Amino acid sequence: MEEYITDSDDIAFEYELQSTPNNKVTWKRYLDSWKSQYNKKKSVNHIVWLYERFCLQFTRDLEAWEEYIKWVLDSDMFEYHAITNLFKRCLANFSHKCDRICLMFLKFAIAEYDLSVIRVALDESLSKISRDSHAKVWGLLLPFICQTMLPLSRIEHVPNEGQYEELLEVVHRCLFKNRTEIESHAQGDMWSAELLVRYLEVCPKDKIPETLIYLSSTGVNEVVVSSFDRYIGKNENISPDINLQYQIYTSYLKALKQLRQFNEYKEFSAKVQTIFPHQKFTLIVELVRFYIKEARLKDAENLLKSSLADTLTVRDFAAIYDFHIDYEKACAEVILQELDTPGVELRKDLWEPILISHMNNLETLTKERELKLNDLKLRQNSNVVNTWLERASLFHANNEKCDVFAQAILQIDPSKIITPGSFGELWCRYAALYWEAGQYENAREVWDRGLRVPYVHMEDLEKIWDCWVNHELELGPHGMEKAIKLLETALEVPENPDLQLEKYKKGKKKMPSQIIVFSSLCLWNLLLDLVESFCDRNPEEVGKVINIYEQVIMLKVATPLIFINYAHFLQKYKSTEAGFQVYERAIATFPPETQFEIWNMYLAEGMDKNAPLSTEHIRDLFDQALETLLPNKIDCKAIFILYSDFEEKNGFANRSVEILFQGCKCTEDIESRLSLWKICLSKAKSLLGEGGSRKLYEECIQSMPNSKIIGIVIDFAETETRLNEIDRAREIFRYGAQLLPPQKNINLWGSWDEFELQHGDKETYKEMLKLKKNLENEMLVDTESESKFEGNVAFVSASNSKAVNPEEIELDL
Repeated sequence: MEEYITDSDDIAFEYELQSTPNNKVTWKRYLDSWKSQYNKKKSVNHIVWLYERFCLQFTRDLEAWEEYIKWVLDSDMFEYHAITNLFKRCLANFSHKCDRICLMFLKFAIAEYDLSVIRVALDESLSKISRDSHAKVWGLLLPFICQTMLPLSRIEHVPNEGQYEELLEVVHRCLFKNRTEIESHAQGDMWSAELLVRYLEVCPKDKIPETLIYLSSTGVNEVVVSSFDRYIGKNENISPDINLQYQIYTSYLKALKQLRQFNEYKEFSAKVQTIFPHQKFTLIVELVRFYIKEARLKDAENLLKSSLADTLTVRDFAAIYDFHIDYEKACAEVILQELDTPGVELRKDLWEPILISHMNNLETLTKERELKLNDLKLRQNSNVVNTWLERASLFHANNEKCDVFAQAILQIDPSKIITPGSFGELWCRYAALYWEAGQYENAREVWDRGLRVPYVHMEDLEKIWDCWVNHELELGPHGMEKAIKLLETALEVPENPDLQLEKYKKGKKKMPSQIIVFSSLCLWNLLLDLVESFCDRNPEEVGKVINIYEQVIMLKVATPLIFINYAHFLQKYKSTEAGFQVYERAIATFPPETQFEIWNMYLAEGMDKNAPLSTEHIRDLFDQALETLLPNKIDCKAIFILYSDFEEKNGFANRSVEILFQGCKCTEDIESRLSLWKICLSKAKSLLGEGGSRKLYEECIQSMPNSKIIGIVIDFAETETRLNEIDRAREIFRYGAQLLPPQKNINLWGSWDEFELQHGDKETYKEMLKLKKNLENEMLVDTESESKFEGNVAFVSASNSKAVNPEEIELDL
């Protein structure tokens, strides 16, 4: 007592404690007094001595112990073992209701990284804290295990020189060394594993998958396997998270592999492949690695070959193919290395055949890569014809190509062909192999068989017929007759063609296209080309050609070009009138948009001097064409020009110009209208004289956008100049100058400048320059763009002295 009691205040507190030893208030006042004198009169030992007496007096008072422990922890003056013993002494006095102290003990132990003390703290906590509060205990311990312990125990194996070197080492070990002498299994983190196993017994069901993942990271494979067998078993839906579920299964496989439980690994790997088919070939590669590690090299090789033949994606193919290549290279390299190693005697008669086998496998893999990729495409979809054509191109011998085509024909479903004409192309290439080899009958048999396939698309039949016909034509005159007969057979028209076509359309292409092949335009065109070639040598064929044309028209598959060819054929072999009648039929058949070209040809041919049409008849045709086309907003510039030329040739000058003028008013396209105006003005000057073109110039300038008429304004002014109307020409230049800003009207100002130099004087030239300067300052708005909204600046003709629009420019001519 003499060592610690040093002043009157201490004696007073001691007397008070003797009279009331169970008064906690006195004890706390006493402690607070000493704490305030810390590092002055009182040392740490003083305060510890008083706290020890305090806790001894209140042994079963949890608050007293808690206050003592907190002060010790906060003071940072005590050794680790002293604090640990203090926690143990405290907890020895309590069997329950000491949650805070237990959690403080566990936090302290975790912070000190003392695994033995952590286990003691955990045991104390779980035994003295209510079961409902156990989650708090594990909530402190699990982050320490997962974030601190497991990363320390996890061993990441990264080969120094890549995966191939790792594989090379394993193969070398399997072939030439005793594996059991050099293999060793890491013990793993047993401490964490045991605690996680304890947690698995009490954790919620939804936490089991995640905990198993942590457990697998400890590397204690025996514990991992036993825990997985207990908690997973045959349950295939262990987690709603598919990625987590896959991770659990692969962790289990890894543990089985480390324990070298081959049969269990193989069986469970097969199960995982069925649950996760998209990961099948990743799992297969891992199984192959296990085969190699267990020195089952033949099994590994067989599994690689069979898996390569079963892949369905390029990614899986690449993974297995690359691994197979690496495996064969590793085996060959290891055997070569051992055979060449001095001092190592190997039976060459035993190892050389094995080496040759691996070299042959490697060569086959390298050569057949494209073929195996083609196999993959066919497994994905055997109905893609281009894949079969690619496959045929990989072989050089005709018999091998024929085998590919024969296999394709057996496997392809015609109803699932997407690309029109592709299946027909395959049959054509198949037949062409025989034809090029001179086996004509075999080729014809292939074409004939190909024509019997129930195609969805008519393009397939067209390709086969066309190919067959063109090959027959190579055989000369006899082949020509054979080709025509083939086409006549293909295009035989049924009794009710319209009913047949309607039936096919209603079937939504579920019916074979053979029932409508008679409507194939390309085959009709081919037949016409062949039959028409006989007409020059044999006039009797003309009637046959006419019948073919009539059949095409009757079937309603004739295009405008068919009609035009028919008209020309009749003009050549029968009569011009008959050809013109075909034009009339064509015009009645097609809509106005299509009629335009037909009218152009019909009118041009009707104007020919040898044509049997009268002038009035031709004029009626022109009028009929314009009445048909113009209401449909079709640009008839070419017809107006043709019509004008026709009237000019017949001596009707005014009529010729009037037609062009009407065309200028009817044509909506700006460029076409401007072109017509230029032709109209030119023809008016040449036919009616320059004076007769004034009204047309005025009409043109008023009807066209400002930017389009500058050239016409210049031409108008030059025309007036030639007529010696100098003042009028000057006013026209003045008018044109105000249509656009000077910087956009260079041509007009250049022409006006030249005009004033020739016909003006000093005053007129100064007025021109003054106007140009004013316009440069004042024309801030582009009149061309404004004219799109408000119309052009109106042109005032010479006969009109009053301006209707105050913004119009009056030309006093």
